[in-house]
Amino acid sequence: MHWTCFLRILSVQPKNILNNGLNNFLSKRNCTSLMKAVLLKEYGSPDVLKLDRVPIPNKGNSEVLVRVKAAGINPVDLYMREGAFMSLPPLPTVLGKEVSGIIEEVGTDVKIFKIGDRVACCLPRNGGYAEYVTCHEKYLIPLSDKLTFSQGATLYVAYFVAYRALITTCRIKNNEHLLVHGGSGGVGIAAIQIAKSKGLKVSATAGTTKGMEMMKAVGADQVFNHKVIVWQSC
Repeated sequence: MHWTCFLRILSVQPKNILNNGLNNFLSKRNCTSLMKAVLLKEYGSPDVLKLDRVPIPNKGNSEVLVRVKAAGINPVDLYMREGAFMSLPPLPTVLGKEVSGIIEEVGTDVKIFKIGDRVACCLPRNGGYAEYVTCHEKYLIPLSDKLTFSQGATLYVAYFVAYRALITTCRIKNNEHLLVHGGSGGVGIAAIQIAKSKGLKVSATAGTTKGMEMMKAVGADQVFNHKVIVWQSC
């Protein structure tokens, strides 16, 4: 995750830039008051991301308004920033598909969540690199007090993918042996932790010493450098 780059972007002084593309982005979200957000107005390097002021989105009846405490940065965000993703939103736009934060407002049809709840949010339409987001109730996860907001902002992409692969599809069982190839990324780290919580023995590979140390720290029983070991067919 490119947190250093993201924090550097947030230090830039905001400038008001509203054009037709941005108005189109905001009109779909029924917006009024202003907030800070990181805008993508052209494709390219991280430098194309600019801090600006845009209207706070108004929630729908089945949505909540969340004050963002942390935003996840995933490969899909990088591909979209570079213009290399298969489906690109019209520019300018606000990237970010998952965040964590605290609910400040709830829609009239929201049944489960209330103001003040800590939540993790999935954002199918992006918009996470901002001070506030609106999120449909069905895309919310209660965030335990045992997790930080930074940890909560990784649940939907990395951990959901790993959970679905291991629990829903593979149906892993206690005492099985799992190999996580490329285990130092977000999904890989999540897979190691989930597998260990289910009683599996876990071997994992990475291409750097730092990656190997990280995998060991989250519970991998064996770690290997996949750039060094010789792969053989069984």
